[in-house]
Parts: sequence; structure tokens; C-alpha cells
Amino acid sequence: MIHHPANLGYGAAVRSGLAASVFEYVCFTDGDDQYEVNDFVKLLKLRDRYDLIITFRYKKIYSSTRLFISWFYNKLLRFLFRTPFRDVSTGLRMVRRSILSDIELEARSPFIGAELAIKAMLHGYRVGEVGIQTFPRTFGQGSSTSVRNIVATIADMWRIYRKIFSEGYDLPPGRPRGGGARGGS
Repeated sequence: MIHHPANLGYGAAVRSGLAASVFEYVCFTDGDDQYEVNDFVKLLKLRDRYDLIITFRYKKIYSSTRLFISWFYNKLLRFLFRTPFRDVSTGLRMVRRSILSDIELEARSPFIGAELAIKAMLHGYRVGEVGIQTFPRTFGQGSSTSVRNIVATIADMWRIYRKIFSEGYDLPPGRPRGGGARGGS
């Protein structure tokens, strides 16, 4: 069990859990009972094909406001980051532990799930998708669509977008993009 002395946000909780993981495959999900943990079996069956497996919801059982936010968020991510993912924010995933040392996760907000999928894809890892059913929340309230989390997600998305599409992102070792022409006359 990992505890933070204060609420550091969803992204920090996920990063702490992933950093503490020790097995070859890391399965993780939100703790709000919307996902069937037995669906991890579907993901495990595909572990030899993919380095990261994300899930998409066959049917979203949310309010029309949340459905719109989810639709817009996924459309925006597909446009900005040029990704093919259907529903990158679903909270049931499995990742090969070895890629976590190659991908720097920075998000503090719910954007962390998208960040993991985007960076894995951009680093050439095999990312697969599996359809699942979700269920009504049996306790607590969702906070991913709170104004605070939406603002934090937008801030993380913009910061990471600017970093990924910058001059210096993911350059080969020893190969800076410094000024001046290379080669002869």
C-alpha cells in the first residue's frame, strides 16, 4: 500500500504505484468499482502482442455532459497527438514494466493515462486496445470531470504537447540540433 501525506492528484498516485511495481506486467485500474477486474484476463492474453494494452468502453453509462466531455477529450487527443485511440481515458490498463523506465511520465492530473499511451506509441512500443463493459459507480463520486481536474488535465496536456513537439524531444544520444551546417563544402 502506498500513501501520500496529502492528496497529490490522480497522476501522482498512478506514478507512485507504477514506480513501486516489481513484476514484468503491471495491471492497474481505478478503485471506484466501474471496471470488472476479471477483464485483466483479456489483457493478459494479449501480453505477447503488446507492450501496453488500454481499454475502451463498449457503452458509456454516464450523463450527457460527461459523454460530451469524453467525446471532445478523445477527439482533441487524436488531433493533437495524432493517435488512433478510441477511448484513451478508460481506467483499466496493463503495461510491460520495462517500458516504464523508457518513458518519463509527468502528468499530475487524469491526463496521465493518455500520456502513457501517447508516449508509448511515439516511442515505438506496441499499444493495443481491448473493449470492455463498465458499470455504474457503487460508491463515491467521480472527480475526473470536476472543473479542477479539467483545468489540470488541460494544463498537463498543453505542457506535454509543447514538450513532445519541441526541437529537442527524444533526440538520439549525442546528436544535438545545434546551429550550423554539417558536412563539407
